[in-house]
Amino acid sequence: MLWFSALGYAAAIVGIFPLDLASTPSLIAELVVGAVIAALVWAAARGHAWAGALFAVAVVFGIVATIGQVWEGAPKWLRFDTEVVTTWAKIIDVVTAVLGVAALAIYLHDRRRAASQA
Repeated sequence: MLWFSALGYAAAIVGIFPLDLASTPSLIAELVVGAVIAALVWAAARGHAWAGALFAVAVVFGIVATIGQVWEGAPKWLRFDTEVVTTWAKIIDVVTAVLGVAALAIYLHDRRRAASQA
């Protein structure tokens, strides 16, 4: 669970960047989402399956949001932002999604191994 924790916390930290310091509501939302993801990682690493399930849901939503951000020809229902997305924001979204997927894969692998040993 050490690698899961490290990757999960990294995804939570990277996910709050770039901080939009010009917009207070956006900044607060980014910090709250980062804190919630970190709390889910913490709880899942300590054996709470519900936290792992919620982390998985968050990762899936993050992947969908990243596809909507990166794909220029994405349908309207897949695009969440109405403003122009910078290249830096796209890079951060992709890195966050990759870290989240890696953390989730390790979490599921560790859970499966623990279940087979029990």
